[in-house]
Amino acid sequence: MKILFAADMSFNYFDAFPGSEKASFAMAEAAELFWKADYSMVNLENIFGNKEEGEPILKSGPNLISDDCFWEYIYALDPDIVGLANNHTKDYGEGPMFHTIQMLSDRGYTCIGAGRNLEEAYRPARVSKDGVNAAIVAVCENEFGGATDSQSGTAGYRLGLVSAAIRNAKQEGYKPIIYFHGGNEKNPFPSPGKAELYRHFV
Repeated sequence: MKILFAADMSFNYFDAFPGSEKASFAMAEAAELFWKADYSMVNLENIFGNKEEGEPILKSGPNLISDDCFWEYIYALDPDIVGLANNHTKDYGEGPMFHTIQMLSDRGYTCIGAGRNLEEAYRPARVSKDGVNAAIVAVCENEFGGATDSQSGTAGYRLGLVSAAIRNAKQEGYKPIIYFHGGNEKNPFPSPGKAELYRHFV
């Protein structure tokens, strides 16, 4: 089984949607790699909705949101899974977050890493091929928009929950994969602490 994992997708720096043909052209080279994989996943670091109608949350860094038409870039890649565990999924509150989840789910994509509560946000995507089973859990650093037991949001990192996800996957006959969104901007290497944490997961 081949699984392709891609990094962040964001459309924040577009002035306007350039059209479906240009979106497909821009993603053509990457799309060929996606199509060769049995399963593929991207991290959508940009929710969809109407910026004029939304209310940005108070946070450090930019609040990211784009018109629905920008989903054409995702369509051009056609991933199986869209990860939403990141520090921008709840930039405009839970309305656009749920709108994005519904919009992508209606188009056949599996969304992970965000939900109505922490349990739902940690729910894995399960894939199988040639007798191999994998459970993918999307997790992010605890910055902005994290879910709680009773509040919607993203799957903020908690050692106990990640450990439980790994253990549960193995008990159910799945190979656990932790897709972690974190680190320092423009730093090509994880910090020593993060490297130690990721090795701990392994």
